[in-house]
Amino acid sequence: MNFPRGNGILQQRITDKQVLYSMYMPFVKGGGLFLPTSRQFVPGEEVFLSLSVLESRFGISCKVVWMTPMQQGDAFMNLGKSPESKEPMKNFLRATGAGLQFVGGEAEAARQFIENQLTGMLSSDRPTQTM
Repeated sequence: MNFPRGNGILQQRITDKQVLYSMYMPFVKGGGLFLPTSRQFVPGEEVFLSLSVLESRFGISCKVVWMTPMQQGDAFMNLGKSPESKEPMKNFLRATGAGLQFVGGEAEAARQFIENQLTGMLSSDRPTQTM
């Protein structure tokens, strides 16, 4: 993968496991992160992510797998009911940002590191920024 031009280089620093949990996407093949950002990308666009997680650093080639645009991020509200509690869920807004799939560079090392850090948390039913 060639380094993207212009908008395609992102930096993210994550210093807390709860924040990492809320951003990580284990359901994406090869792993991925949701990055809150106002930058606009097109699904399929390649970006390079300079990622600092806890005390480790990774350079990861990524593919944008979805965008939550500003208008949806500002207006989407979940008014459904929680299946477990049968109580109305609190209204929440989806953060504006990009879902990134890890595809190259140190992608596998980053995925393994993140999943090791989140051992026991990935099966949690706590909400995340992605689902």
